Amino acid sequence: MADRARSCQSIGQHLRNLYQRLLDREMGPQKDLFRYIGLPDRGSFHPFFAKNIQVLFVGGLLCGLAWGVFTTLAPAYASEVAPVVLRSYLETYVVLCWGIGQFVATVQWVWPVIIVPALIVAPGSPWWLVCKGRIIEAEKSIKRLSSQGPDHAKMSISLIIETTKLEMAMTEGAPFIDCVRGTNAWCTEIGCIVWTSQVLSSFAITSYATYFYEQAGLATSDAYKMSVGQSGLHFLCTLLSVLITGNFGSRPVLFCGYIGMGTSTLILGIMACVHQTSVLGYGESAMYLLWYVFYELTLGPLAFIIVGEISSTRLRSKSISLARNAYNVANVFSSSVVPYTLNPTEGKWKGKTTFLAAGFTVILTIWAYFRLPESQGRTYEELDILFSKNLKAWEFMNAQIDDDAAEHITKKD
Repeated sequence: MADRARSCQSIGQHLRNLYQRLLDREMGPQKDLFRYIGLPDRGSFHPFFAKNIQVLFVGGLLCGLAWGVFTTLAPAYASEVAPVVLRSYLETYVVLCWGIGQFVATVQWVWPVIIVPALIVAPGSPWWLVCKGRIIEAEKSIKRLSSQGPDHAKMSISLIIETTKLEMAMTEGAPFIDCVRGTNAWCTEIGCIVWTSQVLSSFAITSYATYFYEQAGLATSDAYKMSVGQSGLHFLCTLLSVLITGNFGSRPVLFCGYIGMGTSTLILGIMACVHQTSVLGYGESAMYLLWYVFYELTLGPLAFIIVGEISSTRLRSKSISLARNAYNVANVFSSSVVPYTLNPTEGKWKGKTTFLAAGFTVILTIWAYFRLPESQGRTYEELDILFSKNLKAWEFMNAQIDDDAAEHITKKD
């Protein structure tokens, strides 16, 4: 029943993301969040009191609709209000909030009372306001987000307007089909694969951690304790990841993360092939936790960072929605296949299922080397210019941008 609930939550997120793409944030991030902030509370009553699969399905669907809003708007809003040097830190905080939610889920019904006042006073996205032609409001928002005075606000607005004009010249009208045209197709590919890799690299282990521990030979009580400790690791490692992602860039960190996760899952699979004992079961659990540390230090936060900053500002909501839907499709596939493969009376793979995760991670590592560019420290205008030059992924880090590049692209298009 748990895997069905997980699937219907993914379906709910998928449907909401489809609607989000069509809406394209016409109301702005705050107003859109206002409409859905209470939906998880209403939806959580269904699974809490569910006595049959139908009620559980409705609850999962309602929660999924709201989560589709949060997972789409949060990375986009965070990337648009943060300065370049703080962008990765704020995106990491988005991931940290997911971890905090695991500890405070029992009091989830009170959160709208806390969040709604914060939304009321939160500054609007200056990028969204400029796209809607509300320049004065955008300048006021910049002044609230910065302490460097009115001159800095005017310069920031000028840069946002220039970047928006540049993107309009490159993607006039910005219909949804533009997400898969020209250089935008590469950005969409990056977002979809990076977010989907969260499912593929953790295939059969993350969403079913307690069951995995039990199949490794741990007692039910010990498996539960390990899962609770894993939540603590999520919080701690996400905090530590700020030191890594903020100093070394997304490309090398993610590449190393894939290698670490792939090696861990391969060792897990090998350990599952030998005669199982209680001691070996604890060894497999320890190896799993090592994999989890690699995940939370690298891919966990980096997926949100990369997806939030890699797409053009005019297509960001569409690109993020498309990337999240790719994640949801992969999640439905995982929820359908994993319970069968792990089950000792069905697929009978048990811990050997991690060989699938290892195989997926090898493919992702190769993809990252050839297709994932470095975006850290680049403004959105610089990223647009670099993508338009058709550089190789490994050439982004040291690429130089001349002063006439933006003008050249505008005239060319």
